Amino acid sequence: MSTTTEAGATLPAADTLSRRCRQALAAAREYEAQARAAAGQRVLDGGRVDARAANRNQRILHGLAWIATTVEALAASSEWYVGLQASGDAGDGETLILAIGFGEYLGQLTGGLPMSQNEILRPRELGLAAAAAALEADEAVAWFLDHGNSEQHRAALVEHVRNDGAIAESLGEETLDMIRDQFRRFANERVKPGAHQWHLDDALIPDEVVGAMAELGVFGVTIDSEYGGFGLGKLAMCVVSEELSRGWIAAGSLGTRSEIAGEL
Repeated sequence: MSTTTEAGATLPAADTLSRRCRQALAAAREYEAQARAAAGQRVLDGGRVDARAANRNQRILHGLAWIATTVEALAASSEWYVGLQASGDAGDGETLILAIGFGEYLGQLTGGLPMSQNEILRPRELGLAAAAAALEADEAVAWFLDHGNSEQHRAALVEHVRNDGAIAESLGEETLDMIRDQFRRFANERVKPGAHQWHLDDALIPDEVVGAMAELGVFGVTIDSEYGGFGLGKLAMCVVSEELSRGWIAAGSLGTRSEIAGEL
């Protein structure tokens, strides 16, 4: 059974949307497999990557990475929604986010993936025009392309947020939810109040704020405990970065630098 939001947008039942997501995801994975095969024809020699061929085809490999990442984003979004269904938290806001996201990302896969402001990978570059057409023709994919990222859905999501409608944030793991709450408070209390002036002054984040971030463990979230870190996963780092970025994007970015250096 479909439902109608306060903004007048018609949403499919959660089970129907989940089924369409699974079907569209299967079609997207088939498209990804064809993209891998097409890229492989350009860079593989005897089953191994030829360095010179890879260098010549950097754009194609970059595009393949974007295709794979986009498909995984669809898979993660679908899994997220299934979890919300199980916990009874799949409301209008979450349903709109899923429908809009699938519509947009499937549209990028079939029409052109924006790798940067002026780099768009289109299916024809990989010889995938026919594969993209087949992807578009899939029943579930076609529904998302026609209805997912629609003007009505976007307006309904904006209206939902403007009316203080909730969006489920729980990641289904108590530790991660605690980390989110802790760093949201820190960002609101220590980062956000001064962020705009720091931006206007073209100033660095004050030492006392950086020191407080260090005390909270920002610079060792994924570093192994034997080296003084917390040894948490990449998802925890994403949560920390996201919450600090709510206060100021520079604060959210700062913590990732030590994580990258630690891996190197």
